[in-house]
Amino acid sequence: MSDVLPDETRLAAEIDRLKAAHPKTRELYRGLCHVAEVVA
Repeated sequence: MSDVLPDETRLAAEIDRLKAAHPKTRELYRGLCHVAEVVA
């Protein structure tokens, strides 16, 4: 389960980056959906 933490940390960093890049909620949601597709 030690490999889960780096993925969660990486996702948290990506979410923070997306928040900065897309301050509008709708744009952020689209970006998060894209990240979820890439990770899945």
